[in-house]
This record gives sequence, structure tokens and C-alpha cells, in this order.
Amino acid sequence: MICSSDFIDKTTSIMHIYADGLTGLDKNSGIFGFPKKTILSALNLIPYYIQHNVCLHLSNTFEDYGILQIEKNIKAGCKFIIDGGSEITTIAGPFISDIHSISSIGLTTMELDLDQYAGYWVSVFDKPLRTIQKNNINVITPVRHYDSDPGPVAFNIVKPKTTLHANSGYSKLLFSLTGQGTFCLQRLCFSGNNSNWSIDRLNTGTANSYVSHIITTDTTMSDTVFGMSLLYGGLTDPNTFVQKSDITDGFCGVSKLNGQLSFYWPRAVFAFGCYVKSMKYNNGSLTLNNIAQGTRIKQLYLNNANGVGSGYENAIQNTEGYATTSIGGGTYGINLSNRSTLQIGSGVDVSNCSSHAIRVEDSRLILNGIITGDENIGAGIYANNNSTIELKEGYIPTITGNIGDLSFDGITEASTWNNINNVKRVIDSNELSLCKITTNLL
Repeated sequence: MICSSDFIDKTTSIMHIYADGLTGLDKNSGIFGFPKKTILSALNLIPYYIQHNVCLHLSNTFEDYGILQIEKNIKAGCKFIIDGGSEITTIAGPFISDIHSISSIGLTTMELDLDQYAGYWVSVFDKPLRTIQKNNINVITPVRHYDSDPGPVAFNIVKPKTTLHANSGYSKLLFSLTGQGTFCLQRLCFSGNNSNWSIDRLNTGTANSYVSHIITTDTTMSDTVFGMSLLYGGLTDPNTFVQKSDITDGFCGVSKLNGQLSFYWPRAVFAFGCYVKSMKYNNGSLTLNNIAQGTRIKQLYLNNANGVGSGYENAIQNTEGYATTSIGGGTYGINLSNRSTLQIGSGVDVSNCSSHAIRVEDSRLILNGIITGDENIGAGIYANNNSTIELKEGYIPTITGNIGDLSFDGITEASTWNNINNVKRVIDSNELSLCKITTNLL
């Protein structure tokens, strides 16, 4: 169903529309204090041509909200925001920390399962919200460091209170946006087996699409993005339409706890401060620092995707002041196929894979620095079927696995990184694949 105004085709002033899944009524006007009941009825108040700043404010839970295809044209300089508000729901806590630093918070007696709360948010007293990149038995690592050691303080595990839930029927926010303005989707939880979101189409002229502070908890269906988008940790103020501070107002990217987050024909898709179970780039280009700022991805796939910049920029990169950018925890950490290319910056970690840490098939991989990784069941890197691995001269990676450092057959070690650093290249004539030292990296 296409959502658009029945009577007016363009905005005439700034708009604030409200919908409340608990207390709203569809006969209400949709202004503050008189919210609509359904997202559809609220969207129908917003004209197709957005020529002023517009925010749709959502609150509480929307059950089985339906498939909503949201088609809007956003004028240059204008913003269209869908915001779930600042209220949060506590999942666990409060705890009082006796383990704390600028990069972690914890309690000796917590006894958590590994990554039990990864992808949710940690709320620390007197500190901004952070996405949880990982947790062990008693320590939580946020995606971004705090400005100072929090000390022994109360902390909670939380998620957005505003929830779009669907179990009995398929429900989805499907965005088809054009124009040269900015779209922001932020502070929402998608829960249930049949609830998700997708940016189906962004016109090539659309300036920016920001997705932030989003958690998808249950569904194994893919959340998808076509074209250009920024998945990042910051917020836009839904009342003033001004960008908030990443330092003082929280840093929570997109969390996809199950299923896959897929990008199709990406031109510039960035993942900052995110936790994603599975991410796939299809038929497009990654640019400088696409995956950075504390992001953790359990499985990353590139299919016919270019992840090497024209100036040899890194597509995956560590960022100072954030947790280590990490891949791994699934079958492969990174899987390149169908003539994909990827360049990874120094310090990125690829660990804890049930097979090879990185698989390269008919593709090219550049390690632009010391890439780390351990506890991988297969090899550190498995390259086959006309693949090329390039190592930056003087920077010996430490990524490895039970099979060894590098394998061309997926069963035995072909060479160690130290040996390749000495002999400069190793070739496998059966797989038409090679690993070599290269000097033309920045």
C-alpha cells in the first residue's frame, strides 16, 4: 500500500506528526497530544513532496503494522525523520560496576553467556548510550570509548522502547525515496519473526539516508538497502532537525541480531558503530572506511563488489577511540566471491570462525597492514580459483587458524606469512592463485 496524502501533494511548513501504538486513535488529528493509532494513518498526513523539515514521532508498540511502502520526494536542504523517541526499555540491570575503563564496563559476578547482549545498548550512569559490540562472562565492550573512566556506577542493558512488532503477519517499512534531501530512520526496535525494514530505492540525487539507533531482534528476513546509505551511531534532533553530538548524545548504530543485512548496488554504504550477524554487499562499490568505528560483523560477504578505492583506501578500517573493528563468529569471517575486491586496514581482527577466517574465490584481497585473527578452525586465509592476496611490504599479518596461515586447497597450509615476507610470492598452479608482497600501498 502506498502511503501519501489524499488531498495535499506538498508541504507548506514544518510538520510534526505523532502516532502512538498504545494510546493513539486514528480519528485524532496527529498533532502533539492527539496521536494517531497506526503508522499508516500518520503517514497519510505527510504529503509526497517534502519541501520543509518533517518528523514522524512514534511511541510505544505497533503490532502487525502491515507492509508500508513509503514514497516521498525530499527537497534539497530538507529532512524527513522517523523517530522513536528517547525512551528505553531495560532488559537487564541495574548492575554496579566493579570493572570499568574508558573502553569497558562490567561486574565480576554477572556470569553472562558469550555475546548475550551484543547488539543491544549499554546505559551507564552519566554517560551516553553505546551499542554493545561484545561481552564475555562479566565484561561489556561498547563500540565507542567513553571520554573518561565511568568508575563504579550503575549500568543497565537496554533497547528502544518504541517497537514495531509482527508475528502473525508480514510487516515492513519499505522506503522508496527520491529528491536531494536527507532521510533519517532512528531509535526503533523491530521485533517478532515478521518485522523488518528496507530502503528499496534512493534516487541518485538523494543527498543522504541515515539509519541509526535501530535494533532488529528476531526475524531472519533480510533488512535491505539499495544504493546509498549511512548506518551510523549519531542522531538528528527530531525537534530542531540539527545533528546531535556523537560524543554527548549517544553512539548506537544499526544492530541486526539475526538474519542478514544486505546491500544491493551500493555506491556509498557506511557501517559505523554497528553489530550485524550477517552482512552482504552485492554488485557495487565500497569506498573509504565503509566498515569502521567499532563495527562488528559475524559474517561478511562480498559478491561482485569492489572494496578497493582508487587511491588504495581501506574499506575496512580501525578507528582511534573505538573498539577494534572485528569480523568473525560465523562460518567464514569474510567471504569474497565473483571477482570481488577488498582492502583491509591494519589492526582489524578476524577471529572465532568455524571454517576459514577469510575465503577468497575468484577475487582479490589486499591486507594493508597487520591483520590479526585466531581461534579459526580452518586457515587464516583460504584462496582458490584465480585469486590474488597482496600483503603490504614490511607488515606481517598474524591472522591464522588450525590449518595454518595461508591455504590454497582448504586442507593444508601452503605457506606462513613470515615465509611469504621472505620469498615475496607464493603461487599455486592448480588453483591459479597467488600471495605476494606489494609495495604500492599507502
